[in-house]
Amino acid sequence: MATTKTAENITEKEIEVRPSSPIAELINSINRLLSEKIPVKIALVSDTTGDVGFIASLNDLGITREVFHSHPFYRSHLFTNLLGQMLLMGNLELFCNRVMGKGYDALVKSYNHKDFGLRTKGADILFFQFHISLLYRLLNESISQEIADEVAKITISCPKKVKREDECPGITTFSDDKSLRLIVPKMNDVRLCFQKAIGVILECLNIKNKEIFISSNLFNYEIQIKDQ
Repeated sequence: MATTKTAENITEKEIEVRPSSPIAELINSINRLLSEKIPVKIALVSDTTGDVGFIASLNDLGITREVFHSHPFYRSHLFTNLLGQMLLMGNLELFCNRVMGKGYDALVKSYNHKDFGLRTKGADILFFQFHISLLYRLLNESISQEIADEVAKITISCPKKVKREDECPGITTFSDDKSLRLIVPKMNDVRLCFQKAIGVILECLNIKNKEIFISSNLFNYEIQIKDQ
């Protein structure tokens, strides 16, 4: 009587992945990307569309030509997006130094990245293409994570609580029938300066029951005024 194999009775030898199999090479490639910096070369930066292209070699990724060109997975969106984004994140500083120049902000706002593009050049060179808005998003995520890590360190070492109202000194106003002038004291958190100033302006204009939310990143501030 034949024995049905289950997850419990399959041996390690039976599930061992052959070194030259597509799965093994993909896992090896991901391990390389996580443990070391894989070199890439920027080959395209468009000033009009915001498209950015870079190349990487199959050899650096640990993928053989035979497996790459014979297996359909390596031509799928899943593979392209996974490898492309990992390569981009591993070389974030390189891309930032190259593309953050004239017109960067406008290019970010013109389109939104959806998927990486991929085509081959020769036998073992991969050409990845993405939109600059992805770099903007990844950079902001990286900065936000660094800030969160630093805040966590400060909180652990000095867990003193401070009310937000106590962080911002009072605002002096001068107004008449035709104008309104505010003097807002400087402080470390510019967002709170904006928030307090906008609140005073709304109050002077007799606009009631509004909540003000301000967020910031490396490039801009976003101000939202909503009903309470």
